[in-house]
Amino acid sequence: MRKLFFLMVMCLAAPTMQAQTTPQYVDLGLPSGILWKTTNEKGYHDWESAKKQFGDKLPTEEQWEELKESCKWTWTGKGYRVTGKNGKSIFLPAAGNTKISFGPPFGEYWSSDESDEILVARSLYFDSSDVEMDDKLYIDSLSVRFVLAYVDLGLPSGTKWKTINEEDGSHIIKEYGRFFDYDSAVNKFGDKLPTEDQWEELKKYCTWTWTGKGYKVTGRNGKSIILPTTGYRFCDGRVPHDDSVGYYWSSTPYSSRKARHLYFDFHIVNMCTDYNCGGQNVRLVQGK
Repeated sequence: MRKLFFLMVMCLAAPTMQAQTTPQYVDLGLPSGILWKTTNEKGYHDWESAKKQFGDKLPTEEQWEELKESCKWTWTGKGYRVTGKNGKSIFLPAAGNTKISFGPPFGEYWSSDESDEILVARSLYFDSSDVEMDDKLYIDSLSVRFVLAYVDLGLPSGTKWKTINEEDGSHIIKEYGRFFDYDSAVNKFGDKLPTEDQWEELKKYCTWTWTGKGYKVTGRNGKSIILPTTGYRFCDGRVPHDDSVGYYWSSTPYSSRKARHLYFDFHIVNMCTDYNCGGQNVRLVQGK
């Protein structure tokens, strides 16, 4: 009798145990390799609080656009089922906002990007017939959905690479981030800035495929990141209109005035040396 009771308890418990294995983040097969969380963060958030509290977990406008363009969006009556080309999906509920509590269902979600307007940031808006990026005031309270911005490429060191370039430097490159001089990059990002050894590991253990606008870097586990051609900035502030090359800082110094960096074009990928005052892009790592 005890044995039968034990088996009944195990059978009843099994579904609960299985439900707990549901992945928190889902790989939708996106070109960037970004993973999307399966649930919203609790409550509503103004933009400045969300930006400060969540940091890299808040999706950029570019990441929302990728989700729009690369996935199938199916209206359910209570939100959208967003399905990747690999068949996996997430659900974005039409949770509205704190100002409007009536009318047809809609959803509004923050991005991490500011608008060109003062005290305004970019957001995703959707209803049953439309999905688009929109401007919202900082003080508005919207939903938040996280992304996992670092990708495990199966490297021997276990280092994870971020999927996008940083965007807080002295010269704006809208699509690809901004330029940083070496000292600013080291002071701002610290040990998140990859070392020369980490760039060399990425070169050695990944397949680099030229896309025409940079390299798709694919690990042995099949996951990948994109390193776009970004050009560079001279020490005197001049920015050549050259989108056929990529310059990315490492944290490794060469001398008191120079540091090591990654350089690439359509036929070469090499570590090089440049003056600290020059402007280059930054791609961060996690888990050195």
